[in-house]
Parts: sequence; C-alpha cells; structure tokens
Amino acid sequence: MTESAKLEPKLAGDITGKFFIPSYQRGYRWEEKHVTLLLDDIYQNGSKNYCLQPVVVKKRTDDKYELIDGQQRLTTIYLILKCIKQIIPSLEHKFSLEYETRERSADFLINLDEALKEANVDFFHMYNAYQAIENWFENGVEDKILAAMNLYKYFGENVKVIWYEVEGSSNSIELFTRLNIGKIPLTNAELVKALFLSQDDGEIPNEKMIEISSNWDIIEKELHDESFWAFLTNEKPESYQTRIELIFNMYVEKSLSEKEDFFTFFYFNDKIKSESKVNIWKEIIEHYLVLKSWFENRDLYHKIGFLVTANESIVELKKQSTKMTKTSFENSLDKKIQSVINLNKDEFTELKYGTRNDKIENLLLLFNVETIRKLKDSKERFSFDLHKKSNWSLEH
Repeated sequence: MTESAKLEPKLAGDITGKFFIPSYQRGYRWEEKHVTLLLDDIYQNGSKNYCLQPVVVKKRTDDKYELIDGQQRLTTIYLILKCIKQIIPSLEHKFSLEYETRERSADFLINLDEALKEANVDFFHMYNAYQAIENWFENGVEDKILAAMNLYKYFGENVKVIWYEVEGSSNSIELFTRLNIGKIPLTNAELVKALFLSQDDGEIPNEKMIEISSNWDIIEKELHDESFWAFLTNEKPESYQTRIELIFNMYVEKSLSEKEDFFTFFYFNDKIKSESKVNIWKEIIEHYLVLKSWFENRDLYHKIGFLVTANESIVELKKQSTKMTKTSFENSLDKKIQSVINLNKDEFTELKYGTRNDKIENLLLLFNVETIRKLKDSKERFSFDLHKKSNWSLEH
C-alpha cells in the first residue's frame, strides 16, 4: 500500500459526503452482537480517545467517494447516527451510503421500512442492526436522550477512524483484494509506511522514497531471522503481520499494556507535523542499526539476550545506552544481570531442586548462556530462539 494517499485520523462525527459501495464487496453482515459490542465499547470508553479500523476510500467527485474498505464499520456508524437523530432531531447526520448491488439501498437506509426488510439479505441485516441500536438506547443504564447526547459527543470529539484516501487512478479491486481476500489488514506498520511515502507535501524526492522502501524490505527480511527476533523480544512473531512493526513500537516506546491498537501510527502522524520525514526516518534507521550492532557483538548478544529473556526491557536498555560510553554501558549490563539473579552466597545454598521459580530458572539460564559466551575462539552462540520455543524443565 504505497499509493499516493491522504492519510489522517478523522473523527467519526466529521465524516461527510456520499459513499458508494461497489459490487465487488459483499453486503452488510453485522449482527446484533457486533453492534451492541461496539456501542458498549465506545460508551464505556467515554471521553478517552477511541480508534476504529481504517476506512479506505477513493474520491469520485467533490462529495462522493467509492468505499473500498470499511463498509461494515461505516454502515454501522451511519445507523447509530441515524438512531441518535431520531431521538434528538436537531442533531446533524452528515453522510449517506448507497450499495451498487442493492437498488434503492440509499432510500432504504433513510427510511428502514420494515415491510422491505425481507427484500434481500442486506436490508435484513441493516434493519436488524438498527433494531439492536434502538434496543440499546431503550434498555441502557441511562436515559436514552442523555445516552444519545453523550454518544453524539463522543463521535464528535473522541471516536476516530483512520481515513485512507487513495488517488483517483488507484485500482480499487486490486486494493480491495489486497486488504480482504489477501487477509493482510492495514497494520500500524503499513500505515506508517504510507505516511512516509505519501506525496501530499512533496517533501520526499523519488530517490529518497526508493531508499525508504529498500530500507523497509531489508529490515523486514532481517527480522525474519529467528535468532535476531528472539534476541530483541519475548513476543511471538506470529502476533505481527509485518515484523518491522516491532522496531516502530520500540522507537515510540509503546508498552505491552498499551490498549490503543494504532498508538504507533498516531505517534508518527503527530511527529511528522513538526519534524522532517527524512530526519525521522534517519532516526528510525539509526535506532535499528544500534540494535543490529548489539546482536552482532558476541558479548552484548549474550548479555542483552539474557536480560531480555528475563523480561528486562530492551527499550530501556537502548535509552540508557545513549547516556553512557560503550564501556560503562557494558559494565551496567553486568550489574543488571547481578540484579536479576539477586542472590548472595548464602542464598545459593537455599535453592532447592523441585521448587520452580524465576530465581532458579534465571540462574540456570545464565549458567548456560555464560558457558557458551566464555568459550574462547568460538563463534558458537546461545540459541535464545530455541530456548523460547521449548518448554524447558529444570533438568534441561
């Protein structure tokens, strides 16, 4: 997804225009459980930021868009806003939808005539979804007028979609296939790539775009080295659609407890408003090269690899390294390892076989790591990837 595109967070309440859902897409299929889950989630989130998955569109005229991806979400938002307007008529409803495969779909969405709900499967699901929204307001914990006002406020101030508007020459079916049939969603990494390669501001010349794309491919390929991945993190690679996202998450210091799916994208989207894309990309590459150099240094590989396996943060290690000389940083690693083991001479004698705990496991792991690290004139390295893939017993 490197097409020239407009890419930005957009408040759900700011979505305007007429959206055309082409025939290559399936119809609306959300059920009551999907709709109520979304309503509950948004309402419980309250005034905190809440981001929905990307909406991919292609502009046809000034106010009309072809909706390439995100029609289930956008149709549901439409139905929620329609119900809110039904409760509070003075509130504004700014966009409309029309399905190419369903004649009079735009009219049906406006009127939601029960007599027509059996006309086709799309009308059936749309009508039932709207009924679920009405029931949610009727049976909610608050007065429905108050709930409608609050929800409308959240849509206007907190609930966002990632608006991905591709240029008119883009192949819509190809994009749709890429996003849906290919089962490769728009991840943080894909969105970040689009941010850097978009030509809206003309900041990045073509040769620099080629360089960024080349850097991207090289990093992605190198992160498929299982030993490198296991050195960097205890997370499973299967949890990442594109492995370079790990590097972006480390760069922005995204914590494992962060619940915002698109935290990394929002970070870079804000950062490029005040800083040069070229300079930011240079920082990312420098950040990556430091991690790569640690991996290639045999002593650092074993010491940092042990600390990461013992759940020390490589992000924190990277931050600390910028404030130290190389020698003082290596000395600090030894102190951290001592802190992880945290045993004096007398406590060693109290360790008992059969009592499985972190102290025993970390000690035995360190013994194995150090045994290999201290081999003279050897290129052998401890296999952190095999260690993390296996369910080791104390005998091992």
